[in-house]
Amino acid sequence: MDVAEVVAAKRFVLVDDADTPRAALRVMPSGAVGLQLLDSAGENSMVLLAVNKENETPIVMIEGPEREGRRGRASITVSERGRAGITLLDADGRERTLLTYN
Repeated sequence: MDVAEVVAAKRFVLVDDADTPRAALRVMPSGAVGLQLLDSAGENSMVLLAVNKENETPIVMIEGPEREGRRGRASITVSERGRAGITLLDADGRERTLLTYN
C-alpha cells in the first residue's frame, strides 16, 4: 500500500456501504474546524468536536436523536481564560445543569 506524506482537502467525508455520510472533518461556515459524527440518515450531527476560529476555544457537543423536532444536548467547553464548563439541555432547550470551574 502506498502512503502519501500529505493529503489536502477542504473536507473529508466518511460514508457507509450505502454511500450515506456518517462523519465529516471540515471547516464549518462559522470558521470553526471540526469533526462531526452523523446519524444513520447522514442528516443530523450527533457528536461534534470543534475548535472555535475566533478565540481558539475547544468544544465537545453531544446531541440526542431528534424526536418531534426536539433534541437534548450536552456540551463541554474550555473558555479563553481556561475555565471549564459543562452544559446540559433537555429536549425543550431548557438548561438543566451548568457547571463551571472558576
